[in-house]
Amino acid sequence: MRRPGLLIVLLLAVLPAGVLADSKTTTGLIAAGTQWQTPYWILDSGADGPTVLVTGGVHGNEPAGPQAADQIRCWPLAKGRLILVPRCNVPALKAGTRTMPGQAKELADLNRNFPLSGKEPTARGPAAKALWAFVPNHKPDYTLDLHEGSGFRSAGSESVGSSIIRVPHPETAALQDLMLAAVNATVTDPERKFARLRGAANGSLARACGERIEARAFILETTFKDQPLALRIRQHRIMVHTLLEHLGMTDGNKNRMLPRARPTPATVYAAIYDGPGTSSTKTPPRFERILTPQALVSLRRVCPDDIRDGALDPFDTIIFGGGSGSKQAKGLGEDGCKAVK
Repeated sequence: MRRPGLLIVLLLAVLPAGVLADSKTTTGLIAAGTQWQTPYWILDSGADGPTVLVTGGVHGNEPAGPQAADQIRCWPLAKGRLILVPRCNVPALKAGTRTMPGQAKELADLNRNFPLSGKEPTARGPAAKALWAFVPNHKPDYTLDLHEGSGFRSAGSESVGSSIIRVPHPETAALQDLMLAAVNATVTDPERKFARLRGAANGSLARACGERIEARAFILETTFKDQPLALRIRQHRIMVHTLLEHLGMTDGNKNRMLPRARPTPATVYAAIYDGPGTSSTKTPPRFERILTPQALVSLRRVCPDDIRDGALDPFDTIIFGGGSGSKQAKGLGEDGCKAVK
């Protein structure tokens, strides 16, 4: 039975105790003043350690990476630097297309425009040139480029969805196994397990980072087919967090999605349920269109696994859209329902 309207549950705001000190954050713009303009953030712990680059939105029809990167920049650091470029391809993200609008066919795929193997160390096209001018300048030791595929590689799909692709390096095989073990521990369906792949596409950002600046580079691929966005964001967070925790750079809270300090004292932290019992492609986007323009509301989608894992603690409100209440309860399970209560 369909149930129109909203069920809104108010929760007490509880900030996590014992977290690491917040890092010094600087921000700026890549390709400033052009249609390719996009912000970056640099989180500096002030303590010696690795530099890790996390990028998202290279392809505009892959929204999980940008949103995961936005959440990752809320994490505290114990050492090193974390550099985030959540939306590498702003025009394509706005259009919802894989390739860059208005570009010639040979330049339309941003992830084929970075320096090619065995060729001159230059990027092609204004967007890739601006990004490539930024990345080597900061000398990342590790690069994690967040992507999505259309199918499940472990189920036999030709897509690279649900996989970790490593650029060959003496250290990347072991790190790939570490991230695979962490994310696959959360996947029950064998055909949706993340697969191990080697060798990123020529001209991709990850391959250029591995070959040109000797970074330990990976492409982390979720799958957008038949999976809610919140789950895919969570999978990205798990993989990135696994590497950062292994490097001793962050704490054990992979569920942190919000900054500790609210933009204003009146800001409401609102979670939107994104899981069984409601339409992932219709309901959460409608709430986002309505509520995002409200200056005092910060929104995050949450899936049942997030809720069962304690991710609701910092939120003030959770919104359940119309649909099937019984399916929502089944998706949450007993522990999830207790967490909401």
